[in-house]
Amino acid sequence: MPNDTRARFLRSLAGRFGPLKRMAASQSLFEIADGRALVYLRYSRVHDGGRTFYGLRAQDITLLRGKTAFVAFLCAETSPR
Repeated sequence: MPNDTRARFLRSLAGRFGPLKRMAASQSLFEIADGRALVYLRYSRVHDGGRTFYGLRAQDITLLRGKTAFVAFLCAETSPR
């Protein structure tokens, strides 16, 4: 389930870097470490054939320019096929 995977990842980040701050212009972009870095979260479910798809929004990528930033590609755990 995407929300569980995302929630666990966000809790882990907060545990390592302190409180996260969501960027107002995005549902997937967070400031960490008191604003010293940005994390952009993208999630995909596993599609037929074990494939994933991560859509990156141009407006979010623009917000990362010139900053220390990380892109995290998340996917729910699945059973081997």
